[in-house]
Amino acid sequence: MEAGATPPFLCHHASMTVQYIIKSPDAMVRYLACNLLTKKYVFYSTSWIPDNKDPLIIDARLLMLYDAHLSKEKQYRRSKAGFAKVKYLRCGQLCIIIATKGRSSFFNREAWKDIREAPLHLEGYSISVNRQTEKVSVRLHPEAQRRLKREFTELAKETLSACETTVREFPFLPFAGVRDGLFSLIRHLNECRRLLKKAPVDWKRCVRKKFTPEPVFIETPKEIADLLRYEAGRR
Repeated sequence: MEAGATPPFLCHHASMTVQYIIKSPDAMVRYLACNLLTKKYVFYSTSWIPDNKDPLIIDARLLMLYDAHLSKEKQYRRSKAGFAKVKYLRCGQLCIIIATKGRSSFFNREAWKDIREAPLHLEGYSISVNRQTEKVSVRLHPEAQRRLKREFTELAKETLSACETTVREFPFLPFAGVRDGLFSLIRHLNECRRLLKKAPVDWKRCVRKKFTPEPVFIETPKEIADLLRYEAGRR
């Protein structure tokens, strides 16, 4: 092979890559709720990469350890044989490993939880799945709800336009459960404004009902992409 030439396995698997680095916490919540929890990924573990550790080394180890780098086709074939499908996701220093039912070393190595029994708490959200209906629920975490209620109590003293702007720019995704929490906050806000003899906020003008389109993944680092291509070539 000539110097600088691309090895054959890299050519054959040039398109093979795994996207796992999530752009933002909101994108993580949206991807989990809309893409994974609806497909029976209900077992999860979370961890935090220390500042003195190289995230890419952690990424490579976990992707390979739990076969989270495999293509959708291979994951599907393995699931038919009784193996769990495993996804590895990272947003900043936060790592989430999430899996379906089946055989996997994930269940022996990780302090995993069942999201149907223990909701996932992430950046002010509480994410869960109803065991009976399998319906995904995304709500405000109770602590976030309490914090926002205190902020809305102070907000009631401001002008009507300031209140409406705050509601319009509410920094959480408009899932149904989140909107329920926001409606409760608006009712509290309007009660406070009534006591102050101020005009109420009209929620119909302010509450967002749809997601703003946003990319989910950041491009996979070259070092990881090359490693996965190499691994694909060995199999």
